[in-house]
Amino acid sequence: AAKDVYASEFLLLDKVGFQKVYYQAEDNIRNISTTKSKTIYYDKKAPITGINYKTPQFFNRDTLFVNNKTQIGFFNRDTESGVAKTEYSIDGAAFKEYTAKFTVGGEGFHKVEYRSTDKVNNVETTKSSQFVVDNNAPSIFINYSILKVGEREKDGVKYPVYPSYTRMYIGATDKYAGTETIYYGIDGGKLVNYATVAKNVSEANLFTKNKFYTVKVVAKDKLGNESTKEVGFFIDDSGK
Repeated sequence: AAKDVYASEFLLLDKVGFQKVYYQAEDNIRNISTTKSKTIYYDKKAPITGINYKTPQFFNRDTLFVNNKTQIGFFNRDTESGVAKTEYSIDGAAFKEYTAKFTVGGEGFHKVEYRSTDKVNNVETTKSSQFVVDNNAPSIFINYSILKVGEREKDGVKYPVYPSYTRMYIGATDKYAGTETIYYGIDGGKLVNYATVAKNVSEANLFTKNKFYTVKVVAKDKLGNESTKEVGFFIDDSGK
């Protein structure tokens, strides 16, 4: 009776590219089959994956700053068998498969790790990228060249009173990305770039009439995070 055929595994040559395997069978009375062959492409190269940050983003020295609107995605390539999947992990969490761009909302430092696997299960060495999420707009500071000389009520609210030609100083600070622009508007008027008015509003002598003024200040950081502050005060040389 014929014996069962024993099939053993073997390895291809350790060489990327096409390889041709020839094979034949022999029975117990030495009848040998026709030699056949099969061409195989040997792939041992892992995919290559990169990370892409959309806007808004800002580099300060070697640190990347983004905010909770910045989309993060990956791009990859595998010139042999092709990419099967890309996985990523944020701040040490379990890896999950990448299917679409995502955002990271938590304020502060974050680390994303990522890797791809090709269609014959070659796994890329895990890479990582670090960034800081900054969702906070600048803090606005408004000061005057002189102390108030009194207070006056308007619509149930008490406002300070200053003499004419009082000068206003505007500033803004931002913890991470830094302040990019400051705009101001007087009495609901058009917003003007603070830097274009003779360096600052304090040199423009804008508060000369005895009346009630409102000033709106808008500050943006380098990621576009925006804050607004409004103040009201009276100019009155009577000091009342």
